[in-house]
Amino acid sequence: MNKPELIEKVGFVLEEGYKELQLYGFVAGDDNPYSISISNDLETELIAVVASGVQSLLVDKEYEIVSFSTADERKDRYYLYDLEEIPERIIQMSFVIGNHNVESFNLQQHDVTEINTLILSVSDGDGHSFSLYKLLSPVEKVVTTSKSILARLGVDDAVLKEEKSPLLKIGPRFQIVFVDNYYLFLESSSIESNFKLHQILNNEAARNIHVIQETNLLKDVAKLQQYAEKTAFSRKLVNVMRNSKVIKEHISKDKVFEFIGNDAKLSEQLCIKTIEGEQFIDIRNLESAKCFLDLLNDEFVYSKLTGQEYQAVDKDER
Repeated sequence: MNKPELIEKVGFVLEEGYKELQLYGFVAGDDNPYSISISNDLETELIAVVASGVQSLLVDKEYEIVSFSTADERKDRYYLYDLEEIPERIIQMSFVIGNHNVESFNLQQHDVTEINTLILSVSDGDGHSFSLYKLLSPVEKVVTTSKSILARLGVDDAVLKEEKSPLLKIGPRFQIVFVDNYYLFLESSSIESNFKLHQILNNEAARNIHVIQETNLLKDVAKLQQYAEKTAFSRKLVNVMRNSKVIKEHISKDKVFEFIGNDAKLSEQLCIKTIEGEQFIDIRNLESAKCFLDLLNDEFVYSKLTGQEYQAVDKDER
């Protein structure tokens, strides 16, 4: 999915016409969403809040969309989640759409201060829909205190009175968009920390290391396992393994070692050892481990124009 496709899928919320919104909330320690009943007036207001967020966070920002497994320190990007394992709470973004069997939020059992996350599901009644995942900040949970008295016009006695119940304020900022079976992260750092996505990433990296081990290119994979504990390295490993023609096309060991031997820089980084008559690449440090991943990703390009060999940048994104 690219940016224009995303705007096309969620843009109906900015247009005139019928729209409806369903609100769901999570409480601490429970991964099951609760349906929250709202009045017609509030539904209209919340649709306007969603429209404001879509306009400011998606339409107005000229961000590119890349796969989550390629995330790095660069800014101005949105990330499509592409790991195999999906946290249960994120899955619920698709589960609630059109589901009328979600348990209702009971104010006798919980109050609104216990809600830590919301899902806002918007549709137009014509087959178009998307869901937003919103982490509630402390500022958005408004509770009456002696220092901050909130008053309203009483319905029964027509006088101003103190509002004793906690109030919930919902702003136009959200962290995940779910549309057409895609999960788009707008704030990868907050989502990573809340769902421990680094562990999910590391789990997938570990499975990929097993695949590398079976190629018999390395004598052992201990160094890869050690470095995969670092999120940046495990992310690079996962991304490389999804695109590696060296792995997918089963390039022979002899051809790989011949390529390394004919390249001075690669030979310096990737030491080849012969053990009991068989050759293996020796991963000595983090730099050689990264170089090995670059090799698997076939990032070394020969220029017919200059006769020089160079390393491709952002090869996976072109």
